[in-house]
Amino acid sequence: HAIGAKQGKITLSARLTQVRVGDGVCCSPGEYVCLTVADNGSGMDEATITKIFDPFFTTKPQGEGTGLGLSIVHGVVHQHGGTISVHSALGVGSRFDIFLPVARQQVSTTAIAPLPGFTLQGARRKVLIAEDEGPIRRVIAHVLKNAGFEVELCEDGQAASDRFAAAPNSFALVITDLSMPRRNGLELIRDLQARRQNVPIVLMSGDVQRYGGDNVVQGRYLLQLAKPFLPDELLAVVRKLVESQEANTGF
Repeated sequence: HAIGAKQGKITLSARLTQVRVGDGVCCSPGEYVCLTVADNGSGMDEATITKIFDPFFTTKPQGEGTGLGLSIVHGVVHQHGGTISVHSALGVGSRFDIFLPVARQQVSTTAIAPLPGFTLQGARRKVLIAEDEGPIRRVIAHVLKNAGFEVELCEDGQAASDRFAAAPNSFALVITDLSMPRRNGLELIRDLQARRQNVPIVLMSGDVQRYGGDNVVQGRYLLQLAKPFLPDELLAVVRKLVESQEANTGF
């Protein structure tokens, strides 16, 4: 995207580096791996550079970008004790430097445990996902499939409402975005709760109040998940809903 239709060059590199006080790198002194992604594309001005890590900020036309990519990258890097910096100029290109601390010993890894079996009537570990942004929809589906769920995907609120109406007891839970075409997330939630009062729902957004969601988001089996989020955060919310529904208790 940064290079566009013209011929260009993208360079990926990695190197060991020692960060010292006064180097201008916003992380603690020590040894780091520096991952660099550079291009000679369109570049950015100073005003754009100050906003690129903000959630939902994008310079792409509507429908071509979510504004979540760099925000998620920024969060992942910082959660691993690193930092990310950018150098860019209009017409010259951009360079992103990601500094990650060097691990001197083998790091143990643990697989995500499958979610517990469901006791909901008619539930077959199936999740209905309503999200109009394709990349986000696919990531959520991938995370849930790895956790042992079946998923059904809908591109807008009306499609999800129709799918749920056809078989309201076949879904273990519903995950919906707030801002969607045809029916937004709050309108969808009202449809779902009218057909099955205690259906577990995850509402994804950071701006519920703008849509008049003071009352609907207080449901017994409804949790909000602020964008952007990490896979583990999604699974934690899903687990909480599943366990609450199984125990038939509130939060």
